[in-house]
Amino acid sequence: MKINKLALWSTAGISLFLGLAVGMALIGAVIPSVHKLTGGLVCSGTVEIKETKFNNGPRSSYSDLDVICSADGRTEEITTSSFVILGLISTILFSIPVGYFMRWLFSNTGNTQSSQKLKSVEKESKNGQSGMERMSELKKMRDENLITQAEFERKKSEIMEEL
Repeated sequence: MKINKLALWSTAGISLFLGLAVGMALIGAVIPSVHKLTGGLVCSGTVEIKETKFNNGPRSSYSDLDVICSADGRTEEITTSSFVILGLISTILFSIPVGYFMRWLFSNTGNTQSSQKLKSVEKESKNGQSGMERMSELKKMRDENLITQAEFERKKSEIMEEL
């Protein structure tokens, strides 16, 4: 099976963006306790989450989130590391559904083109094209991912029967 490079790169890019954006921004900010899990991958000691809330007026407030590692008698901030690990884990989790979606998208796009191409090959066969010419055209369509392997096998069988 030939791998569609566009689908592969699209899946990687979309998964990376969604994983980092959703994982780091939404999950990390909305559910701060998740950093106890990701912080544990960076810190060998205890992980604490320190949230400082600022209020600049009746409609203006924000929070600052710090992830602190306490190990061997010293304290270190690991906020960035914790967020990055959360983003990478989210990227891996997003790559599965995004991969299936991209596979479905590219296979359906190819089917529209393939049915039109197959019809043109059938018309040409009625115009006196040899079996060998039809087979080479069919192989070329499969190599260019214009038809699926199943369509290739079905049409190949039809051509072989006609010979």
